Amino acid sequence: MSELELHQIIYEAILTQIQFGVRRYKDSLSSADETGRLFCVSVDTVQSVYRRLKKEGYISLMRNAGAKVIMSYDDAEIEQHVQTYFSLRKDALLDMSRSIQPLLGNIQWIGLKYASPDTLDTIEHLSDKHTNHTFVMWHYLEHKYVALHNNILMRLARQVYLFFHVPFFNIDRHVRSISSSEQIMETLNLCRGHNWAALQELIDSWQNDLCSSLHHFYTDRITFEAPGNQMDFRWSSYKKPNQLCYSLAMELLISICQGVYLPGSLLPAMEHIARDRNISISTVRRAVGLLCSIGAVKSSRPYGMRVLPFSESLEHCDFSQPVLRQRLIDMLESLQILALSCRSVAELTLRSLSAESLRHWLQTLSSLKERPYYNVLPYVVLDLIAGHVPYQTIRTIYSELLRQLFWGNPLRGMKGSLETMNALLEPYLTGLLTRLEEGNTSAFCDMFEEMMLHDLKESADYLQKMGIQEAGYVLVPE
Repeated sequence: MSELELHQIIYEAILTQIQFGVRRYKDSLSSADETGRLFCVSVDTVQSVYRRLKKEGYISLMRNAGAKVIMSYDDAEIEQHVQTYFSLRKDALLDMSRSIQPLLGNIQWIGLKYASPDTLDTIEHLSDKHTNHTFVMWHYLEHKYVALHNNILMRLARQVYLFFHVPFFNIDRHVRSISSSEQIMETLNLCRGHNWAALQELIDSWQNDLCSSLHHFYTDRITFEAPGNQMDFRWSSYKKPNQLCYSLAMELLISICQGVYLPGSLLPAMEHIARDRNISISTVRRAVGLLCSIGAVKSSRPYGMRVLPFSESLEHCDFSQPVLRQRLIDMLESLQILALSCRSVAELTLRSLSAESLRHWLQTLSSLKERPYYNVLPYVVLDLIAGHVPYQTIRTIYSELLRQLFWGNPLRGMKGSLETMNALLEPYLTGLLTRLEEGNTSAFCDMFEEMMLHDLKESADYLQKMGIQEAGYVLVPE
């Protein structure tokens, strides 16, 4: 995670505590050194947060006295901050409270199940040592996913923590009690005792309590109706969402995979793309250069950039390119999140489908039988889920992760001929269709999870064969 992202999280945590009255006038903040240790960031990052809070008039900074809160809010002002904050985010927070368990419940369980003894000891030591609840939960977040070796997952978990947990933990005493050090200790004891069934029940129970607490909080406490539009949850899987070249390359790659630009055809001229999207020609060149490095297109002078069939993409890849290697790791990490959450998210989605939506699923999967490209089956099912899952938080996250999978274009040429791929995936396609027609939701989800885990393992193996050894660290559970 970038220092800029960590800066924002620490800033929001302290600002929320001041505005919600957790930190009052003349209260001292921890030193920059201590805060840096607590949040596992550099002193420079903490100092930049403190300077920002000072510039905005919330704290003072003195060499001998350190950082102190100088903003004085009375109880009425604090209550107004709480009312305004939560009323502006009501729809998004309630939606997120329902989304966390199906999206992250199994991932948390896997992360804790595979956590090393040293990781468990570290969680216990720091959770027992510190009473600052924001820090305790941040520290728990930082370590419970570490075994998965997934930077995109950490970026997602931190964004959820910032949007949902930080404000709620600082306002609701019941939430602090159900996410206390005693609860963390119970989790650690179950991990050390290898009681995985009870651990799953505890995680589910904790998430359900959080969801219930938030609903009661809105019913009992929030009376203010915020004017204007609600604030949505937003997330990008990139460290720097403003890097347009990656977004543009992804858009063009998806268009190629969907047949908008057929093999042998030419991409639009770079000048036309730049003018059409109102971006610089240099951004377009970087995006097209990235497509060349993954073997999606090839220069065909003087005509332009010609689209390559996926069977030729591998021989035109340049795996020495650091940017390409990173994009392929992004793909693998996104695939891991999808594979570990797809069963519960698919079950949630299928149980919410209307008769008309179910017919759409059947028609979409049946239409694949008429096409010779079964290798798109995982993408098609994930796209159906992203379009029909009842919670906006999951739709946002799944849509973003699905886009990252298209960076795996070079792997398509490694998985054998078209006939080999069709033979491998045809039983999955037939089985998913049969279970959908029978209304056997549980069996459908089991088969889909099996297919996704197989794809995850296969992709990790292929990336290691290509010399991208970092792929070996991404956890592929049994």
